[in-house]
Amino acid sequence: MNTSQHVIQFAPEKIQALHRLSKIKRGEAGIHADIENFLASIDWCTRSGELAMQLEFTQALLPYLHQRGYWVETIRQLDKLIKSYTEKKMLLSQKDQGELAYWQGLIYHEQGSLEEAQAYYQHSLDISKDVDYLNLQAKVLHRQGWLEHQKRNYEKAQQLYNQAWDVWEREENQLEISRSLHQLGILAFDRKQFQTAKLLWQHSRAIRETLGDHWLLSASLHQLGILAETEEQWEVAKKYHQDSYDLRVEILDRPGQASSLHHLAYAYQRVGQLADARRYYENSLALREEISDRAGQASAELQLGIISLQEQNFQEAETHLEVARRWAEETDSYDIEAKAIYQSGLIAHHQNQYDLARQKYNNSKDIFKQISDNDSYSDVVYQLGWLCKDHEEYGTAKQYLEESLVIRENAGRLREIANCYLRLGIVTLLLGTYHSALAHLLKSKRLFTIANHPDGYNQASDWAEKTKSLLTSLSAEKL
Repeated sequence: MNTSQHVIQFAPEKIQALHRLSKIKRGEAGIHADIENFLASIDWCTRSGELAMQLEFTQALLPYLHQRGYWVETIRQLDKLIKSYTEKKMLLSQKDQGELAYWQGLIYHEQGSLEEAQAYYQHSLDISKDVDYLNLQAKVLHRQGWLEHQKRNYEKAQQLYNQAWDVWEREENQLEISRSLHQLGILAFDRKQFQTAKLLWQHSRAIRETLGDHWLLSASLHQLGILAETEEQWEVAKKYHQDSYDLRVEILDRPGQASSLHHLAYAYQRVGQLADARRYYENSLALREEISDRAGQASAELQLGIISLQEQNFQEAETHLEVARRWAEETDSYDIEAKAIYQSGLIAHHQNQYDLARQKYNNSKDIFKQISDNDSYSDVVYQLGWLCKDHEEYGTAKQYLEESLVIRENAGRLREIANCYLRLGIVTLLLGTYHSALAHLLKSKRLFTIANHPDGYNQASDWAEKTKSLLTSLSAEKL
């Protein structure tokens, strides 16, 4: 069959596939069939030397491969295209070079190779400026913003996000404007500006609902679910994450499905429904194994380890935590690595292995300090204080608890602040400073009342009554 016959055969198939892929509500078999059509077409183009068609097919296919987490196939198609042009000694247009550089940067970015990603992004940005390709310029600025965001360079990230937003405003591209709003919401969330984050996400969600883009809408619902988690509105969080998951199943967003399952599991875990939580974490882990998301696997293994620890199954917990630590170390996921070490320290503490627990707490504390994770740092310092109390080092325990309290008060973590005052009350009581102890315990009671935490309130009440009894006895003895 000659070339023209092949073009006639494949071109309608491509048009049909593009039309179907542009629709949101698709069955899994249909989506995979369309991707297979693209791949078959690209293979034919490669064999027959139809480079222009190969380029067009590849550029149309890459977003769908990327969105579904097919990293290996995405890289293979890019390499195949570049090889075809190299062998034919043909040059891509500047626009196409810029697009491919963007995709190469994005792949490195998703795999955690940030320096390589930045190099490709910058190359793509330079080309986009040279040829006045505004859409590509905005896409690159947006991804560079995300890269700086991951590095916690928040001011630079905000500047880049806003630059991308400005371009899309000029282009009147509502869909991409919603991306800027969404990402700026994540940035505000990471800076603890929760009300700003909620407003940005709600605005982004409204645009996406109007446009009927279920892919991006699922991301808005996901972030609103995470915000509900910070507000400890667990039923609201479950609803958002379930709705997000349902959309992601429809659109075959496998990385998104894994993330939604993970957060659903977390919501169930926080209300004590550990069997459901374990099931969702295991389902998330299975998906992440399929798409080779090592950092995601580390996160799931960490949470499974925490559940096992909650169930007092220490051996199983250690197994999960060691796997989490290993995957985290391999993917430079320092926060997960530190959390796995910290949880392992809790196990040692439970088993009265004080020296081992102290070592693990200090190791995790150092990592949290390096990555500026103040909340986790304060949690470790809090546990070091309680470890010192168990080891009868009351003065050191008091110092650690006071350090943790300062961080928690600055962050406004009400329940954790109440816990700090409770344990400070107990430690100062053991130090024999009864009036200070009572003041701490009464403040803990008030904070637990505001935080609507009856268990904490009851503990603080019991210790306050014991302290009052001691003070009464001491007063009687003096009389």
